[in-house]
Amino acid sequence: MSTDAGLSWLPAQRIPKERASMSDDIAICLPYLHLAYQDVSTGPPVEIYYQRSSDVGQTWSLPLMVSEDDIWGGQRASIAVDNDANIYIDWWDYKNSPYAWTGSIFLRKGVNNGTNWDTIQNLTTLYRAKISDIAVQGNNVHIVWMDQRDYPGSPFDSFEIYYRYSSDRGNTWGPETRLTYDPHQSTDPRLAADSNFVYLVWTDDRDLDSSFYLNEIYFKRGYIEADIKLENDILSAPQTFQVFPSISWGTVRCYCDLIKSQVWSLDVFDIMGRKVWHYTGSGKRVDLVWGYKDKSGKEVRNGVYFIMLRTGRNSYQRKVIFLKGG
Repeated sequence: MSTDAGLSWLPAQRIPKERASMSDDIAICLPYLHLAYQDVSTGPPVEIYYQRSSDVGQTWSLPLMVSEDDIWGGQRASIAVDNDANIYIDWWDYKNSPYAWTGSIFLRKGVNNGTNWDTIQNLTTLYRAKISDIAVQGNNVHIVWMDQRDYPGSPFDSFEIYYRYSSDRGNTWGPETRLTYDPHQSTDPRLAADSNFVYLVWTDDRDLDSSFYLNEIYFKRGYIEADIKLENDILSAPQTFQVFPSISWGTVRCYCDLIKSQVWSLDVFDIMGRKVWHYTGSGKRVDLVWGYKDKSGKEVRNGVYFIMLRTGRNSYQRKVIFLKGG
């Protein structure tokens, strides 16, 4: 704990909870501190526990299980608290899921600084969810999670980020809303909110060569009115450039939704850096097919090609492989 805005810190203190834990999260409504964590002391199944301190961390309450004690187990808790001492804990759980790798997002609300607790709510459908985060501002409760519902049903499917919103402190909820649209992995969402906006960051590999297994960080912002009006991804890569398939025997599609209508160009280079094809267009969307032919209309040779999209001062590059006669 720091008492001077992080310039110095008091010695580390062990919280007396008599349980091993992981995925801890903390929220404050001074002088109360609220802690949620995943108990792993007894092995699977694991459950979600809560503790509080009423004296800024000097002493702590006994652990309280907030998830349901069953064979499924709760995972990856996150916690938030509003200015009226209402506590919100969310987690994901395999309960009743036909899938071995995804399940549902659950929420439990505590009132009066955790003195009393409402019943557990299931916030998702289709059992394709995991790893959530929550943010609270005033009466508004926001929750995001990873979801595979838009893909066939394999553990190797990509995840998209989904969102729900309550304007009455979790009593009723709006629809499950998809926030990302990309055939790559969108994972690990984190959320914050103020009185006007909700802010989302997540990791994504849409703009990287998949052979490196690296992600970049993306950002979305939503304006809070009667509902959430979402803006475009505006941090790492404000424009999402997709080229598929990456290995092809005939044609490759190039697609991008731009933030605004503008002039753009598409160039294709071979492995030696020679430009073999060029196209210039305008508008708010790039959507065209390259048939592996050069500027004269002659089919190119087998090999690696780089497709570059230029929009104003920005450029985005993708690699494709042409295998003639596959």
